[in-house]
Amino acid sequence: MRTLGSDATYPLVIDVYESAIDATGRFGAVFERDDETAFFYLLDLRLPEGNQIAEAFNAHTVTQMPGETPAAVEWSSTGEVVGLHAGGALIAVFDLRNDARQGRWATDEDARLFVRH
Repeated sequence: MRTLGSDATYPLVIDVYESAIDATGRFGAVFERDDETAFFYLLDLRLPEGNQIAEAFNAHTVTQMPGETPAAVEWSSTGEVVGLHAGGALIAVFDLRNDARQGRWATDEDARLFVRH
């Protein structure tokens, strides 16, 4: 808890929101985190607003990281894989190279798809 003033105590709230759209504008990806949950979403931007979530991946382990851990959503150079990076490491992906498009924890092989500077 963070204390503000002499008699008021408020919880410290972590809110993180990162997003990226692929080069064609068809797909987007969003990462949302608060104190208790962390989700990585794949969006189909051709669908009407409010119905664009194509898949959701529970990236719950991110909530165990410090709140100041930097997060980023990035598309691979081919535009076929979108990754969630936390603390500079690739941790989850949506792989659009097949029809499943399900989110999953990233592998070392997935990391090779992303150029990090």
